[in-house]
Amino acid sequence: MICILISKGTLPISVAEQQAESVTGVELNESAVKDAIFNKKLNKIKNYRVVCADATKYLTGLNDEDTFDVVVMDPPRSGSTPAFIDAGVHSRVKRVVYVSCNPETLIRDLKLFIKGGFKVIKAVPIDLFPGTEHLETVVSLIKNT
Repeated sequence: MICILISKGTLPISVAEQQAESVTGVELNESAVKDAIFNKKLNKIKNYRVVCADATKYLTGLNDEDTFDVVVMDPPRSGSTPAFIDAGVHSRVKRVVYVSCNPETLIRDLKLFIKGGFKVIKAVPIDLFPGTEHLETVVSLIKNT
């Protein structure tokens, strides 16, 4: 599987190590990109490249040679943007994995994906912070064919 990963932190390394032939991490924050490159070298990950770019512009700028099967996104609490979701909907990507820490923005964004031709396959809540009211949710979507 070839994967595009729109994220920061340790998620790209985890996906690269275990599940993907190739991972591209797209991050606008230069400091986060430097950290990602450091972590890539530290963990000896060879199938992961990091791009310093705006994720929406990157996704809309893909050409026919760029083939990505999955977009993994982990937006901030404010959720994604309509422009990024639109770019995903109009790309050749067939699957989206959306990691969310805010149920309200998750629902808002899922409605846009669904309107754009995706359907929710599975949603899994994950309690990363026991004893608090905070819950992460991972949602898998596929493009209707």
